[in-house]
Amino acid sequence: MTLQDFLDALHDMPAEAPLIFTTTEGEIGAGYHITELKSLDINSIDCGGATSSWREVQIQLLDGQSGVPLSSGKSAKILEHSLTAVPTLAQGEVSFEFAPGNHGLRRYIPSAPIWSEGQVRMHLSEDGATCKAAQRYAPTASCCGASASCC
Repeated sequence: MTLQDFLDALHDMPAEAPLIFTTTEGEIGAGYHITELKSLDINSIDCGGATSSWREVQIQLLDGQSGVPLSSGKSAKILEHSLTAVPTLAQGEVSFEFAPGNHGLRRYIPSAPIWSEGQVRMHLSEDGATCKAAQRYAPTASCCGASASCC
């Protein structure tokens, strides 16, 4: 999902509806707020020697323990303002950065926002490390094992 996809989805929701983020650990504190949006150009080389480039957009959320969640309309206004100021945010896949209790920052991949029981809900799944070389040559092989194509 791109930032524009996220924004379009929010525009399809009632503006006054609270935007609730959830993880496998439960809901993110109601007083959260969006602290930063980042457009990142990534240039990498994996353990198999292949290079790649892509753009990512990261949205950082500050955990909140009290207060009310942002509404979908307020969130949309933040995203619109950010896109105006930093147009490259429109490109690239969105991920979220969040640290429960604001310690131990983690990266999450969002699902599409859904309308449920008067709320806009968006589930964030924790991201994990992968071996791109092992996936490229043998998706079931373990990295740095018997395969000479990796490491």
